[in-house]
Amino acid sequence: GGIFALVQRGEARDAEMAQLAQRLGAQALVEDDLDRSLLLARQAVAIDGSPQTRSYLLQALLRSPKADGIMHGRTEFLRAIAVSRDGRTLAVGSVRDGLLFFDTRMYARIGGKSPVTGSVESLAYGPGGDTLAVGGDGFIRLLDARTYEQLAETLVDGLVTRLIFSRDGSRLVVATGESVPGSISIRDPATLAPIGGPIEPEGYAGAYRAQFWGAPGLALTPDGSSVLTASNERELVWWDLRSRSATRRVRIGTGHHALALSSDGDTAAVGVDRGIQLVDTRSGAVRSSAGVLTDAPNWLAFSSDG
Repeated sequence: GGIFALVQRGEARDAEMAQLAQRLGAQALVEDDLDRSLLLARQAVAIDGSPQTRSYLLQALLRSPKADGIMHGRTEFLRAIAVSRDGRTLAVGSVRDGLLFFDTRMYARIGGKSPVTGSVESLAYGPGGDTLAVGGDGFIRLLDARTYEQLAETLVDGLVTRLIFSRDGSRLVVATGESVPGSISIRDPATLAPIGGPIEPEGYAGAYRAQFWGAPGLALTPDGSSVLTASNERELVWWDLRSRSATRRVRIGTGHHALALSSDGDTAAVGVDRGIQLVDTRSGAVRSSAGVLTDAPNWLAFSSDG
């Protein structure tokens, strides 16, 4: 009797989730906003990947042909992407094929032989759009964004998991580390030489999620005065770039902590188990959306308008 009851409850939950997915898919087709329509349709597939929910996603894509483009390239294990300042070039970092480039209008690969071979883990275009920083296993390279000529190179200890240029282009923030606590260095954006000592946050480490490794979260405040880290100690921490010390801490949930900061710096988005937390960076207030995802997100980003 007990086993039968458990089976019945399981079947009831499956039916309930299938109905929820159907409602989300149907809502996606009447939603005017394209971004919201695609998000609804994709979440329907995540909840219940049935032929019906997948058809909702296809119909949502077909409503706007300009949004439907696939860039084909013989590569595996994509680790990083960055869009050029003029929006015309997509740089893609791969574990096996190094650095690749695609034309965002023609959806075609451009350039010849990859200017960087080996594993590429992080990418960032400079604020002026004329340089591209590339991070990999034990190295950072600076390329001319037009000719892909190497301008500078430096060796580092560990995997370069994140690269962020300050808005004024005066600094390059570099995060290194893997499954052990990593460090954050501040570097000259032209020579890649370190400026001062590193920041070494406690609990700042990535984690393996299934067979893939997820980098720890990192964000730079708009004024370039502080970096934010999301640690395995369940804390969102502000680090002053001058003193290299922690100036503020906010408690966050458990899970893989993908991290993004809004362009005005007022809101931080943090990934947690099966959801997202939004942190008001002025008051420290935290809003949680729990159980809205099937797992912790791998990556978060704000749209340009917030």
